[in-house]
Amino acid sequence: WLNDLGRGNHDIGEDIIITDRGEKFITLLCRSDDPVKHECIITFFSDNPRIDIQNSIRQNFDGLLHWSFDFNISSPEIWHEEVGAVIKAKLASDGGHYADRMARYDYLTFNHFVNVGNNEHSITLSNADCLFFRLGNSRSDFLDKNSSCIHVLVGGQVNDNLGIIKQDGDSLFFQNFSLLPHNHVFDAGESMRFSMEHQNPLVNGFVSSGGEWTEKQYSFFRNDQNDVILWTLKPGEDNGLTMRLWNMDSESVATKILFDRPVEKAMYASHVETDVAEIPASGNRISVNLHEHQLKTLRFWLKK
Repeated sequence: WLNDLGRGNHDIGEDIIITDRGEKFITLLCRSDDPVKHECIITFFSDNPRIDIQNSIRQNFDGLLHWSFDFNISSPEIWHEEVGAVIKAKLASDGGHYADRMARYDYLTFNHFVNVGNNEHSITLSNADCLFFRLGNSRSDFLDKNSSCIHVLVGGQVNDNLGIIKQDGDSLFFQNFSLLPHNHVFDAGESMRFSMEHQNPLVNGFVSSGGEWTEKQYSFFRNDQNDVILWTLKPGEDNGLTMRLWNMDSESVATKILFDRPVEKAMYASHVETDVAEIPASGNRISVNLHEHQLKTLRFWLKK
């Protein structure tokens, strides 16, 4: 059962229609009133194993609602993104990242993705809108570490007193997911790249510039480490630029960054963008060292 809001007993065959199709994709619209009125727009691709899901709940509700994804994976390990970390949903005594005592296990932070897998294969569930998920039959005092079932929390009052009563009267809610299976063990960089691509789709438009741009290719910068992800790029407060990198690898790396023009100055910075140490620059190149799973902030100025 995937993308399941509640297993109804009625025949919904007549409520599934094709809304769009092309040479490489087909999109289905599914409607149901069980357990609440909702719609699911699901897109399949012929040349890509990715499956995109756009859900909408179209009435007010009071009780707990979950989108459930019950994956057919034996002996699973669950990895998910916490705040600034990617962690394994097992107790520390079992090789995971959750404390054996003095912790709460019923709802875990979702953020961009959760991955369910074993030594042979895995699947990544990308999440754009929801905040928490429950693993299997987990409770506040019990982590269901052997489950491969993810219950994504849509809303409701957890423990009868946490949450917004009756969703404050709202009657329209959207949740966007995407699924990508892998024929290998969990890869944090691959899962994060996939979820970021899903949640930040390409936008096209006309660009005019006096620079050396061509109609075929342009790159503001490139780095040579596939698992070092650009997490933030924004204007600084003093005409420079601020960049934050995240090393998704479990080992330390040194990544070489190649900009589109010479570097005037580059600095390691704190996450509140105060300078820490200078980074040597050679033409339009700098080299950045990151520890395993480290987030690192840089400030830099490019020559015009």
